[in-house]
Amino acid sequence: MDNEELIKRMDEDAVEAKKEFDELPIEARKIISSWVFKWYMKTGFKRLGRMMVSFAKEKKE
Repeated sequence: MDNEELIKRMDEDAVEAKKEFDELPIEARKIISSWVFKWYMKTGFKRLGRMMVSFAKEKKE
């Protein structure tokens, strides 16, 4: 898969993620959004993403 295909696929997946996010209860969306807004400029999305994935993996086990 070349870079253009990868980016296209990621854009398509982002649309699906947005749909799923919009289906979450409003209180959950408020909590998530407030936390991301508070930290993303200080830490960057990559670090926040790592934290969330790490948490998800721990809870899955």
